[in-house]
Amino acid sequence: MNASKEENLGALLFNKKYIKEIGKICTPLFDNFNMTHFGYLRYMPDGSYLAMSSDINWAEIHLKNDYASSRYFAEEVCSIPDNTHHASLWPTFCPSDKTLDALYTHNIWHGLNVVHPSSGFVDVYYFATNRENHQVTSLYLNHSDLIRRFIAYFKNEIKNIIMTAKPENYAYSEIYNQVFQGKTLNNDGTYKNNLEKFIKETEIKKFKVYDSLNLSAREIQCMTLIASGRTMKEIGKHLSLSPRTIESYLNSLKNKLGCTHKGDIISFYEQSDLKDIYRDTTSNHR
Repeated sequence: MNASKEENLGALLFNKKYIKEIGKICTPLFDNFNMTHFGYLRYMPDGSYLAMSSDINWAEIHLKNDYASSRYFAEEVCSIPDNTHHASLWPTFCPSDKTLDALYTHNIWHGLNVVHPSSGFVDVYYFATNRENHQVTSLYLNHSDLIRRFIAYFKNEIKNIIMTAKPENYAYSEIYNQVFQGKTLNNDGTYKNNLEKFIKETEIKKFKVYDSLNLSAREIQCMTLIASGRTMKEIGKHLSLSPRTIESYLNSLKNKLGCTHKGDIISFYEQSDLKDIYRDTTSNHR
């Protein structure tokens, strides 16, 4: 199945219908940071996708020319591990790509993609400005909290609109259908393999609190799960250990860190580098 102008017309009409609402939501982003473009894409397992852009002219160009079939962006989505949020700057060096060429021509540049894989679909939020605004990269790198805040704000404001979308409001991309079917676009999966190798090679087995005081790998696991909001019973089940054993690890952590309450352990975790290495990705508490 190849996307056609007729097949994607419903997607364009949906974007046009809500262009004022999207513009209003994006006003704080554009007024405060000199950004000129924001877009949202939701990719489904069958290759269909919902497309919403703050720039209706770009939306029309994008949908009529099937720019969603760009290998440059599709490979990025394909390489992300499950349950992992991912952000990337563009452009980077790559072979000629029709979507990047079109973005440059229409003065949509210095972009940031934030990808949120979920059960049954993948959400992509993209930010961009004009070719002259090189300073925006500083915002992406140094104020990622503001990017996350805007995404949360956008999701809340747009939720009811997304729920009104019907099948005919979705466009189609064969290349994303291949991605969801597991036909990786990377020839040998090198990037994904390197990610797994890097994570394994940088695992901290003993965390140095002070010169003569270390936390064991099991203590770190318990601390991470405690910080995610899990109970002793839940942690024990997750690690296949008894609640009594978990309690002994908790007491050991208190003694080593000089803590008296579980909240003190959580504060230590949040203020340490551990949160950048270990994160409970299976818990619904965080």
